[in-house]
Amino acid sequence: MFAGKRWWILYLPCLLLLLGLGVGVAPAQDKPGDKGSKAGDKVGDVKPTERTDRNVETIFDYKAEIGLSDQQEKDIRQAVEALVKQARVQQAKLVIAADELETLVSAEADLKVIRAKLMEIATLQVDMRYEDLATSRKINALMTSVQLEKWKKIQEKARAKGDKTEKGAK
Repeated sequence: MFAGKRWWILYLPCLLLLLGLGVGVAPAQDKPGDKGSKAGDKVGDVKPTERTDRNVETIFDYKAEIGLSDQQEKDIRQAVEALVKQARVQQAKLVIAADELETLVSAEADLKVIRAKLMEIATLQVDMRYEDLATSRKINALMTSVQLEKWKKIQEKARAKGDKTEKGAK
């Protein structure tokens, strides 16, 4: 019953982490020589600034255009790496909680117990989204007002491009 619908529990936080983060912008075109994830790769093996099969452009792809200094880049990378590390832990907790919820639902457990598990899952998702937003603000604070304005314009352009792509796919 629940197994077919649980995809969103696992997918949504990852999507929010990748796209909601002030660092992620929009899908990039595959370039010759880009290496995506391979079958058998562990999620933990991917560094936060590596390209994966998702090919999301990041703030680092626009370093020169924005005018980031080496120190700013280093500080932003540290913030992103800390977020990714924390997100991995939260994601693991989320997977466990989702499995436990599925077991509870299958066993027709008491609704109060199921509700408590749903609240645990919701809290994990809120915490992940909040940390994503907090990291985004931390990154924004590392930039000058001119750099931040450039970065926001890049994001707007990418989101507009993404909206057109989504509408065309429907």
